[in-house]
Order: sequence, then structure tokens, then C-alpha cells
Amino acid sequence: MMMGRFCGSFVILMLASYCLGISNRMICEPVQLGSHEQSEDTAQIILQGRPGKRGAVGPTGSRGPRGSPGPVNEEALANLKQAWTEGRSTTEDELDQIRRRLTLIEENYIRKELLELCDIIYEEKCFFLLMPGSRVNVPEAESACARLGGHLGNIYDREHYQKVETLIRSKSPTAHTYNHIWTGMTIDVQARRIKLTNSQWAPYQKWYPNRPYTQALNHVGIHTDYSTASSGAGMFDERETAKLLGGFCEKALN
Repeated sequence: MMMGRFCGSFVILMLASYCLGISNRMICEPVQLGSHEQSEDTAQIILQGRPGKRGAVGPTGSRGPRGSPGPVNEEALANLKQAWTEGRSTTEDELDQIRRRLTLIEENYIRKELLELCDIIYEEKCFFLLMPGSRVNVPEAESACARLGGHLGNIYDREHYQKVETLIRSKSPTAHTYNHIWTGMTIDVQARRIKLTNSQWAPYQKWYPNRPYTQALNHVGIHTDYSTASSGAGMFDERETAKLLGGFCEKALN
């Protein structure tokens, strides 16, 4: 009897030592009950501790067989295709609008630059006078106009001529009592008539006194005196190698 009590007290003492003394913790750690292993005389309880670290990932297994295709929702597919087509059409329309706007902006910018260049705007054409400071012949004057996108110009009627004459007089160098510049027009010596740059007959011509000459001087210039009271103004015929004070240029506005 005493021996049984002693054994029970010893077991309780051992458990208390594990919880408080041996572990150095205030509260006992939970213990999982493992399997019972039977010895020859008594059952032994195996206690399971914390799990160890996870091991390395094993090799990937072989791919399984491919399953059979599922059913196709034809209506949903058709709706998707229609939505994509409509979206693409809308995008292309928007891009076209952007292109048109950019083109319009560019055209307006070019037109603004052109208008700043123009000395005269007449019948939807831009006219400007070039006076480089040194005398030029016909090819040199034509090249100067071409560098600004134009060509040697024409006179289209009486009103146009009067505007050009006023322009030339306003830009005459003060050192000169006169000014003479090249146009793009030529003269038919036999008919004694002026032709435009498109080979049509000029609708208006005003000759300088005693011009044209009878000899073959094929190109047309315009002469003006500095004084408006002078009658020395008008068109004259001259050879293309002659050196004049500038060129009268023309450029379309559209």
C-alpha cells in the first residue's frame, strides 16, 4: 500500500519537474500522444515533438493526357468578333479625323507664312517683289522666286498692273530715280503681243514709251520712275541676260 502511494507521488513529481523545472517555462507545453509500443512487461508512451523543416521540392511529374475540347458558344464568339470590328472601325475613324486636323493645321500654318510673304494678294494668288541688292538676269530672278516656292509672275489686268506699279515704286531704292524688275512674261516679236507664263495671251499690256523694239528681245520687264508725276512707266522688252534690279514673283495660295 505504501509502495503504491510512493510510486504515484514519484510520477507526479516527475511531471511537475518536466513542466516547471526542466523546461524553465511557466506553462507546460502541450504534448501529443503518440503510438503505444508494447515491451515485454509494460506499455511505453512515445511523445511527438515539433515537425522538422520542409524538404526540397521533388521533380515535376509527367504531363497528363489532354482533355477533350469543351463546347463553343458561337453566339458569344460572334458578338466578340462584332465588338472588335466596331472598335477597330471607330479607332480608324478617329485616326482619320486626327490626320485631317493635322493637315488643316499644316495648311493654315503654310498659308499664314505665305500671306506674310505676299506683297499683293490678287485673284487667289500671292505676289511678292524680290530686290536682292544686286542686279539679276532672268535665270537668277527665276531661281530667287523658286527658292520661296514661286516663279516669275504675270500681269492679269489693268487693276493688277496698277497695284504692281505702286508696289515697285514704293520699294525703289532712294539712290535710284527709277526701278525696273523682271516678270515671267515673254513677247511674241511677230505679233508684238505679250504671253503669260502658261503661253496664253496676256489680257492686259501697257508698254513703256517707244517699246517694244523690233529686234528679238523676248522677255518682259516693268519700268517705273520714282516720281509718280513721271510718265516713264510701263512694260518693256529685253534680252534675258540683261541685269535688272529685281524680280516680280507669283505663287498660288491653294
